[in-house]
Amino acid sequence: MLHYKILSYDNDEDWELLIGLKNLRDREENEREFIRRLNEISPHEPYADELSVKLLADVDGSKRVGEYAVITPKGKGCITCLGSEIKFALNLIEQAKEGLAVIASPDTAGDEVLEWLSSHGDFTIVLVDKETDKRLKHTLSLVNRGIADLTIKGRPYSAYEMRECMAAAAEYIDK
Repeated sequence: MLHYKILSYDNDEDWELLIGLKNLRDREENEREFIRRLNEISPHEPYADELSVKLLADVDGSKRVGEYAVITPKGKGCITCLGSEIKFALNLIEQAKEGLAVIASPDTAGDEVLEWLSSHGDFTIVLVDKETDKRLKHTLSLVNRGIADLTIKGRPYSAYEMRECMAAAAEYIDK
């Protein structure tokens, strides 16, 4: 399941939670983290675990070949040529292995990727209150469909509490 949390840099408790999280708010930050992870010296090859391989196959129709190559439906290429939504999902999987959340925007990835992630594990995505706007409607649709839950000001909401969740989210959507 996906777990969304809206946190604030203005709140001391939230500030402590935000420190140290990977920032994947936009395509450039996501790309930098992807490349950084590929170049990291580690005993474990990045993005080669069972869940990452399954994501590539199920959502993108791709397969890893060697350290940096992938075979996609369009042919053979470098792993850095994968789409930004797939890179976001791979980065999220890597962070979840360490028990960490990521900071993202409500529209970082589309429904297909988010639904796949939701059905293959528990992942936490942090939204920053000052950057959360009408795009939060996308997150609310995921909550309504039971794909995600949303925590606002410390209170978690699920699909069973959509009316209350919508009321709590209204202040962000109406900005």
